[in-house]
Amino acid sequence: MSKLDFQKIFNRLKREINYITQFSIINYKTEMREDAQQVILSLKPQIDEWISKLNNKELSCAELYCLIQLQKNEIQLKHLLNTGISDEEVTLVKSSILQLVSNTIINSYLNSLFETQDFSKTTLQEKGSLLEFF
Repeated sequence: MSKLDFQKIFNRLKREINYITQFSIINYKTEMREDAQQVILSLKPQIDEWISKLNNKELSCAELYCLIQLQKNEIQLKHLLNTGISDEEVTLVKSSILQLVSNTIINSYLNSLFETQDFSKTTLQEKGSLLEFF
C-alpha cells in the first residue's frame, strides 16, 4: 500500500520553487520565489490533508488536481503585484505554482504506488512470460 510522506513532499516543493523563476519575467525572480514560498506555506494544512486523503484512498488524483486548481483565486502574490507586472503574468505565475504543487504530489503518489509493487523475477517466472503476464 502506498504511503506518502508529507514532510518529504513539502521539502521537495520548497526545493522546486526555483523552477518557476525561469519565466520571461526573470527580472522578478526574487519576488516570484518569495511569493511561491509563501503560497506553499499557506497551503501547508491543505497539502497535509490531501496527502492523508490520498494515503487513505479517500481522494483520487483527478480530484486532488481540481482541489489544487481551485486555490488559484485564493492565493496572493503580493511581492509580484508590487512590481506592477500585468494581471496575465500574475495569473501565469499562480498557475505555475499550483501546477508545481499538483505535479509534485501526484508524481510522488504514483511513484510510491510503483515502489510498493512486488514484481520480483520469481513472480514473473511463475507467470510464464511477460506476454502472458500482461
